Amino acid sequence: MPRQQFIRKTPKEFLERAFSYGKSENTRIAKQIALKRFNTYLKEKHKRDIDNIPKKDPIELLDGYVIWLNHNDLSKRSIKNYVSTAKQWLRFNKIKIDSEEFRDQVRIGRAEFHLKQALDRETLVKILRMIRHSKYSVVSYLLASTGARPQEIFSLKYGDIDLKKNPAQIKFRAATTKIRHARLCFLTKECETLLRVWLASSPYKEFVFTKDKTRSSYKLYLDYFNYNVDKLDISQIMPNGQRDITIYSFRQYFRTLASHVIDRDFAEDYIGHTFYLSQYHNLPIEEKIKMFRKLEPQITFSENILPREYIPTIQDQKISELEKELEEIKKAIRKTS
Repeated sequence: MPRQQFIRKTPKEFLERAFSYGKSENTRIAKQIALKRFNTYLKEKHKRDIDNIPKKDPIELLDGYVIWLNHNDLSKRSIKNYVSTAKQWLRFNKIKIDSEEFRDQVRIGRAEFHLKQALDRETLVKILRMIRHSKYSVVSYLLASTGARPQEIFSLKYGDIDLKKNPAQIKFRAATTKIRHARLCFLTKECETLLRVWLASSPYKEFVFTKDKTRSSYKLYLDYFNYNVDKLDISQIMPNGQRDITIYSFRQYFRTLASHVIDRDFAEDYIGHTFYLSQYHNLPIEEKIKMFRKLEPQITFSENILPREYIPTIQDQKISELEKELEEIKKAIRKTS
């Protein structure tokens, strides 16, 4: 039986440290799942757990872990993430691992990237039509017309939205974005109208689309989205077991469109990507608005595809605008007469 070395630091400490780097709950959950997977491997192959690591070469231990993971029908990307967490856990507990030796001996292999179905405008419109739920409909339109990440939308607070500006604006706070960079996005008239209707009846106090910032709201939307896409029968399962149309297809659609209509730098900056020399890309807001106005017709999906409950609101708004214009004309006539 192999000797063992006792781990002094707890998984809780490890997870807290992982969370402290980026303040991301998703990171904490991912690391927790990865630790459980490593613990299962140690129990099956070495009759130990993460608190009692076998006293053997850590490179051999991790290499054996890769072989074990490969037998569990996981993608190369998943294996890489699991091994990375196991390596971090060992180093967190002062177990030395030579980086060069690790690269030479622990071979994971290249991740496979399969062709995804490109989401065209017609397919996107079908999805938006199918999503009838009042809240999820607004979320979907925001995703399609801003290129934002779903977690960023569900992290929006009332103070992040400014409907008085023209165009209306939403601000993604640095703490809620993946790369921790705050950014500003503009709303199409279509999205602004939908958002006004939702805000008038929203049952939430702090966040716009959820009671509190938890993964449950995102998960419910994900399930609802997949359910409706399945009803349309437009998505396929790729060889790696993943769907070719996901909620991130909205983001891919926006990024591709914006890079063609405007340019790559605008598209990457707008959706919150870092790119070469991105730290020097800082346009005046007036220039950004001009670019957005050029893009706006392409990310407006017309009234006739809006959920029925929103149509009267849009019509009422247009009638109100016409009434104001008529009143101004009457005033002008009275002044000249």
